[in-house]
Amino acid sequence: MHPRQSETVHAEWLNNELCLYDWSTKHVHSLNATAARVWQLCDGNTSPSEMAVTIGREFGTEQSQELVWSALEELRRENLITGDFVIAAPRPGLSRRDLIVRLGATAALIPVVSSIVAPSALHAASTTVVFNATGGGQTFLVPAGVTFMTADVQGAQGGKAFNDATGFAGKGGRVQAAMFVTPGETLTINVGALGNNSVAAVATAGVFNGGGGSAGDGGSGGGASDIRRGATKLVVAGGGGGSGMAASSTSVGAGGAGGGLTGAAGANSFGGVATGGGGGTSAAGGAAGTGGVAAATAGSAGTGGSGGADPAPVWGGAGGGGGWFGGGGGGSFSSSGGAGGGGGSSATDASVFNVIHTQGFRSGAGIITIVY
Repeated sequence: MHPRQSETVHAEWLNNELCLYDWSTKHVHSLNATAARVWQLCDGNTSPSEMAVTIGREFGTEQSQELVWSALEELRRENLITGDFVIAAPRPGLSRRDLIVRLGATAALIPVVSSIVAPSALHAASTTVVFNATGGGQTFLVPAGVTFMTADVQGAQGGKAFNDATGFAGKGGRVQAAMFVTPGETLTINVGALGNNSVAAVATAGVFNGGGGSAGDGGSGGGASDIRRGATKLVVAGGGGGSGMAASSTSVGAGGAGGGLTGAAGANSFGGVATGGGGGTSAAGGAAGTGGVAAATAGSAGTGGSGGADPAPVWGGAGGGGGWFGGGGGGSFSSSGGAGGGGGSSATDASVFNVIHTQGFRSGAGIITIVY
């Protein structure tokens, strides 16, 4: 069996070096260009001799066999490759010191794998930065020397319908994750706002970062919380759907919980006449709830749908939560009241790892915690 990359390793390029995070050992490894190229060639199908041909051609050296031999030794010692293969020095007795002498002016090509223990969220020397909801975007400047951080991103809860005395609004989702960062880069931090509670016979406005409003007196959806690198959303935690107006406080249409790869759907109105908004998914917004003269709308990318009313602005269905894709707004019908809004979905970029999703976790406004 030819060398193969370990299945417990996540790879990311930073500053022209390949960084590997091994979640089985909690170590971060930095590979120079030669070691990185050999690791890339460890696909289980390429033999060490075939690797040497590629390295010799790409790096313009006649010592490619020695470089591959040295790299494979380093990579296997750090458990970054697997496979039942034999690593044999091209020339018996050739040590790493001998290799440096042989390469002379091109000794910079010698494979290097530098390893450290990755900092954890509970490490005594760690720094914690907390971002609360402000109704607008915020920024985080990655400090000098910081290349790895963990994030706890929580979306906001939805707002309450006018007569929701108990609190049936959906809670926001939570995403815990780790990521590589570049010292000096600026990340955008958006913390979702708590959904607006409704006032009798008054349409409810949407809130920051995607919480959908309502045409009637149902609550609005909660805003999503996210971390972005430029236009790329690295981590998104969905907001919860608002609760729908009903004939009594015991028959409120509950909002769907935000979070998870698919947010929860909002509950139907009393008697099921009007239907709740669907939860956002990883590919589409939640469907609009049915019922009402003023129709509810579906969720869309980043934004929850609006709740309906029958007639506007009373008997309001609730707004959907913001998210990767927002939840749908809840429908409404005058004889049974408003339905709940759907929860927004959570998601992460492919560069983020060690991801844990929790649906329906956060009460109140969203929050984001960064540890480095």
